[in-house]
Formats: sequence, structure tokens, C-alpha cells
Amino acid sequence: RDWYRLGGWCLDADGRCTACGTHCAGVFDPDGPGTWGPRRLPVRLSG
Repeated sequence: RDWYRLGGWCLDADGRCTACGTHCAGVFDPDGPGTWGPRRLPVRLSG
């Protein structure tokens, strides 16, 4: 991680951290974070 720029994630096929084994909830592209960069995008959440 470089400030807000993600360079990759180290998760196994089950979504667990390869360093500590903690399960990380979410959907992660196996090819990495892509080329999104550090830009921000507003997100609306409904309750």
C-alpha cells in the first residue's frame, strides 16, 4: 500500500491473509486491484 494506492493483496484462495491467516470479507479480483489508482469515488449507501 502506498497511501491510498493498493498495489496488491496477499490472500489465499479462501480469502485468508497469507501472513496471519485472518479471513478477509469481501470480493477480491485474483489478478489484483487493477489500475484504479488513488482516486476516490463517492458511494451512496441505503439502509
